[in-house]
Amino acid sequence: MAYLVCDSYSTSIEQPTSFEVTLDAQSPVISPAQTLGDNSVRLHYDVSGVSTGDHQAVVRAYKYDEIDGDIWSEYSTPFLFRRSGSLGAPSGISITLT
Repeated sequence: MAYLVCDSYSTSIEQPTSFEVTLDAQSPVISPAQTLGDNSVRLHYDVSGVSTGDHQAVVRAYKYDEIDGDIWSEYSTPFLFRRSGSLGAPSGISITLT
C-alpha cells in the first residue's frame, strides 16, 4: 500500500476532520482525517491505485463547524510525486553446470 500523508496536527490547535485531495487536476476527493494515538490527526490518503508516472496532489484541510459552517485551510499544499513501475518477470531461466 502507498499513502499520501502529512505531519500530524499539534493537539494544541484546531484539528481538521478531513482533507480535500485533488489528484492530477481531477475532481477533488474528501478523505477523512486519520486519528492518531495522541488524539492528533493527519492526512492518510490511499494512492496505491494510482498509475505509474508523475503525479501532482493538492491538499486542503477541512472542518465543519456548527456555528461557522465549512472551514477550509487558508492555503492548499501542492505535492509532486512519482509512482514507480512494477518489475517485469524474469525470463530465460535455466540450469547451468559449472
